[in-house]
Amino acid sequence: MLGVEPALPYRGAGGPGRHHDRQHQPSWSKVWPRIGGLLELVGLAEAGRKRVSSFSLGMKQRLGLAAALLGEPEVLLLDEPLNGLDPEGIRWMRGLLKSLAAEGRTVLVSSHLMHEMAVTADHLIVIGRGRLPADTEVTQFVRPGMSLEDTFMNVIEGSAS
Repeated sequence: MLGVEPALPYRGAGGPGRHHDRQHQPSWSKVWPRIGGLLELVGLAEAGRKRVSSFSLGMKQRLGLAAALLGEPEVLLLDEPLNGLDPEGIRWMRGLLKSLAAEGRTVLVSSHLMHEMAVTADHLIVIGRGRLPADTEVTQFVRPGMSLEDTFMNVIEGSAS
């Protein structure tokens, strides 16, 4: 999950990581007041004082999303954000991603769950075998009488030739 750039390792006074750290990390004075609200947004307000090591996979996914949102990014790139979530969590994540997009943010999701992308995504970019065989609206991509998964597989298999 991306959103807040990690700092480069500090390599001594004036080293290459020093300027990067200050330039790209959000200021704690701006971030600190937002933490409680973000934990509430992702459903972890009650878990705020617990050790992360005790979190379930789904809770860690939610925490990762909160961390990604700390810097108020315009673009979110999420890799398998539904992994480890129960059905309620999947529905919650779907709604949150749509609301972030409605705010004007760009939300890019990498997922192997075609059925979930069919109900979550508005636009698909399909990358297969080093090529870009599709960059279109979901409604234009899925062929009549076929699932998104079936259409995806046909497109990927066709890009091999």
